[in-house]
Amino acid sequence: AYAKAVVACGSREAALPVANELVEARVVACAQAGETGELALKTVGACRAKVEATLARRGLTATWTQIGGNDAYLQWLDDE
Repeated sequence: AYAKAVVACGSREAALPVANELVEARVVACAQAGETGELALKTVGACRAKVEATLARRGLTATWTQIGGNDAYLQWLDDE
């Protein structure tokens, strides 16, 4: 399964360290911090619990949706 999470961090400055931690830990394939502080994350099902644990340590929660894509995109998510 592949998933996208949206996290309300309050500001872009607050979202960036969260994004960096998750990418560096390789539990998300990508993280995009918006100007409003919304953080979008894409990951695989096997890493979802690790993402949630990292967010919980920071007092954050995510709204999750299942995502799909073409074979090349889904392979990229798996590889990252």
